[in-house]
Amino acid sequence: MSFGQGYDIAVAIVIGCIAVQCDIVVLEAGLGGLLDCTNIIEKSCVSVITSISLDHTAILGDTVEKIAVQKAGIIKRECPLVLALQQQQAVYGIMRETAAKITDREVYGMMLGDIVQRADASLVFQMCVLPFP
Repeated sequence: MSFGQGYDIAVAIVIGCIAVQCDIVVLEAGLGGLLDCTNIIEKSCVSVITSISLDHTAILGDTVEKIAVQKAGIIKRECPLVLALQQQQAVYGIMRETAAKITDREVYGMMLGDIVQRADASLVFQMCVLPFP
């Protein structure tokens, strides 16, 4: 069994458990985006995308723009998007364009300075203050 298969199985088990016992769940994607097994979740309260960089390039693409297109795959219908501070301006355009095709909800951007980890961590706060149905 490869790492990806093991992760997929673990996520399936977790989803099965939380489906009957939880009101709200924060579920982190593996690689994220179009190829991620967490896309089995059809409806979310919010989609959160942290800072995008050259990571998992063999699978997601060899440029930040290609990776951003993949990561945008977690955006759900009728669901706002919270987007972390990005190192490349092109990511914002890709995310806003993709979100506009999928949802009519707001895209929230994080502008907290140049410390990426702090911006990513603050996404949890941003998510908590959104008006959930």
